[in-house]
Amino acid sequence: MTRRVHSLRVRVGRPGLIVANAILGVLLLTGLSLSIGRVLPGGNVVRGGEPSFGLEPLLTITGPASGQFPEFLRPTGVAFGPEGEVLVVDAGNNRVVMLAANGRSGTEFGGFGVVRPLAGSEPAWSAGRFNNPAGIEVSEDGTMYVADPRNNHVQVFDREGTFLRRFPDPEAGMPRSSDSTSAPATPMDIAVAGGLVYVADVSRLLVFDEEGRFVREFSGAGPGEAPFVGVTGVAATDEGRVYVADSGSGRVVAMTSHGEVLWSVGSDPVDSDSPGEPDPATYRFGLPYDVAVMDEGTVAVLDSLDSTIVLFTEDGEFIGRYGVRGPRPAEFNDPGGIDARGDLLLVADTGNNRVQIVKATR
Repeated sequence: MTRRVHSLRVRVGRPGLIVANAILGVLLLTGLSLSIGRVLPGGNVVRGGEPSFGLEPLLTITGPASGQFPEFLRPTGVAFGPEGEVLVVDAGNNRVVMLAANGRSGTEFGGFGVVRPLAGSEPAWSAGRFNNPAGIEVSEDGTMYVADPRNNHVQVFDREGTFLRRFPDPEAGMPRSSDSTSAPATPMDIAVAGGLVYVADVSRLLVFDEEGRFVREFSGAGPGEAPFVGVTGVAATDEGRVYVADSGSGRVVAMTSHGEVLWSVGSDPVDSDSPGEPDPATYRFGLPYDVAVMDEGTVAVLDSLDSTIVLFTEDGEFIGRYGVRGPRPAEFNDPGGIDARGDLLLVADTGNNRVQIVKATR
């Protein structure tokens, strides 16, 4: 069941201030060329470890262990495949790595490409190439949707990594409901559920059908339609629930697929030295980057600034905060994406250049 979300590395500060870490130029790689479906014979995997701050480490993966780039470089997005496979958006290497459930063998695809180059430069994009990609979502049939924010589109691949299509058109842009202007989309994260594709686009949530045809947009949610400020993560369920991580306003919003707000948690982002209160009405995140839905509808929020995972019930009631900043298993450093499969959590541990599978010891 598609209940997952993945996130772009976007540094969002106080409302109105967005410093896009991945979008505005953390890494500008040139000359990278990867073949579609390149087979990788193994992975750099560590199993288990000591529990840390309520999290049990199950698997730590630092890269495919082979090929042109044997290690991850700032992975930003993660997803479980239909059979438990581990899919990683390795942003620093402009590729997607597909590993078996045990993290060992797999394939990769990608390469560097620019759709909208600087004035005077020639476009250098071809199908399947990325410019610092971000989030990833996998549908039940294995179709992969990859957010490519600098190229202003979402790229779609089959389960083997073969390019299928892209949307929206980077040149045409997307119309804004607030006025008559159009602007290129900046897809930061994706969720697929109920035949719809939800795309986090900074100050709005765009909705498409699975073929990439535009359906509608949401530019805000909550009392008075409080505007979205920096949407960095989205998750959706087949039951019609949508969860939005709005880092810019420091909140997570639960709503229906038609925009009716069910609950909202959080307020203005605060320093990580100011811990949140265990009360949804007053809870304050450090920086809620991403969100995923676990079994029984439990909502897992990835707090990038605090390097923690915060759990809530499907009704928005606080359950607990898990994890801590650090280099050991079950510790994180500026994590950038999360997905869930049952009670397992897959985390893009961006600052530590690895991905982890952990379980909360509730």
